Amino acid sequence: ITVTWTCQNAHLSIIIKEIGEKMSTLHHESLLETCYDEAWIDYAIANNLTQDQLTAIDQNSELGYLPEIAEEAERRFEALCQ
Repeated sequence: ITVTWTCQNAHLSIIIKEIGEKMSTLHHESLLETCYDEAWIDYAIANNLTQDQLTAIDQNSELGYLPEIAEEAERRFEALCQ
């Protein structure tokens, strides 16, 4: 599975705003992006979805992103920050 930033940047912006107080440095933002990428890939694999399928599901969700992926990315980010 290949991850492209064109479909994920908007989602990361939403997530970054949600945990903005933790995003005081560019380094933390980079870590969160990595966590989001990993969560995205793992979700696709766990649910046997192609990149295109996951992107379509993601774009059609009520929030404009999948909360499951965002929550997992935040969990991973929190674990790295401890």
